[in-house]
Amino acid sequence: MKKILFAMTLLPLSLWANVADEKALFALLMPQKTLSAHFTSVVKNERGEIMQQSQGQFYLKRPQQFRWETLKPEHTLIIADGKKVWNYDEALEQVTVSALAKTQKTPAILLSGSDDAIKQLFTVDKKSSTGASAFLLKPKKTDSELESLEMVFQNKNLVSMAFQDKLGFHTEIKFSQHQVNGTLKETLFQFHPPKGVDVVGAN
Repeated sequence: MKKILFAMTLLPLSLWANVADEKALFALLMPQKTLSAHFTSVVKNERGEIMQQSQGQFYLKRPQQFRWETLKPEHTLIIADGKKVWNYDEALEQVTVSALAKTQKTPAILLSGSDDAIKQLFTVDKKSSTGASAFLLKPKKTDSELESLEMVFQNKNLVSMAFQDKLGFHTEIKFSQHQVNGTLKETLFQFHPPKGVDVVGAN
């Protein structure tokens, strides 16, 4: 027993800090079994120029179910039903289907995933922030499309996410009108391709 305790004291302080930061993040994120919120999103290129702005509604239900519905400037819809991810572009009349397991690294999946999944994919560092709890997540694997992801909570609500990808694009998403642990209809997380649209991907 003494040998085990001695070995534990030799662990880097940064590892202990990461564990504490993970616990602080999960204490805010995991109690939210369901969540609905309005979102606004701004995408900028590497020069800081605005490339895209959008707004819509977000719904989450653990485990691994979410609905990301962009209402402006045009209607698009992404639904994860627990097995597949459906990406519907109404203007293009096209649906792209992917296996959920292949899209585990995306920010929306991250929100609806488990703490174990986050631990496997990201390191977590708590940042100092006045009046808020901010966390910086960085991918552990080099094949991730993300360079970094920041999550900010106020009054236990997720108020913003900002992420940088390897192409140099920076996306900031702000959330408002939160409803936590309310009842959400199962139909929100179901998708049936409309007649006449092209379906691309997994059957």
